[in-house]
Amino acid sequence: ARNPLILDIACGRGAMFGLLDERYRSFAGVDHSRVAIQAAKTAFPHIDFYEADIERSAPDITGDVVICANALEEMEDDNAALRNMSRMLRPGGFLILVVPHAMRYWTSKDAYANNKRRYELRELKEKCARVGLEALELFTWGYPLYHWYYPYMLRVNQEAALGNGWKGVLVSAARRILYALFFFDDLFICLGRGRVLIGVFQNIL
Repeated sequence: ARNPLILDIACGRGAMFGLLDERYRSFAGVDHSRVAIQAAKTAFPHIDFYEADIERSAPDITGDVVICANALEEMEDDNAALRNMSRMLRPGGFLILVVPHAMRYWTSKDAYANNKRRYELRELKEKCARVGLEALELFTWGYPLYHWYYPYMLRVNQEAALGNGWKGVLVSAARRILYALFFFDDLFICLGRGRVLIGVFQNIL
């Protein structure tokens, strides 16, 4: 599509839309939280937002690309959510998923985030296949640098530190530096040891 419609599932306050390429002008967001949807509408008045629980139903909209990042793992019925996401895709459309990888990496951070699971590559591929989504690309990211950094994240409340005077300045600077360094992990995707699992699927029904 020349101007594809991109749908963000569990969009929250719409942070994703601030990151997407400005060349793509057609967006819509879906979230179960009325408060989040109202905040998103205020921040992005030119974008359509839908209040809906993706585990129970699919809103009456279809798009060329559906994105669900860091949300599927929190859903009680992820199979129902995937089925409804597939219904929101036009024929040949693409689903992009970002989820935590591998239960062997489970930590207290997962429990704090209310995660129900971490995913194996084959597990995610099979779940998507059952609802007519063919895996085009599946890979993990976050090794070795992010993998070593992760334990530090568990010990430090970064959000609190960011608002704590000079410590906040240091933490903010460190985050900017680490963001640049983490591109190094792109070189090791082939190892399959990352803590983040990313998948691109196509609607074949």
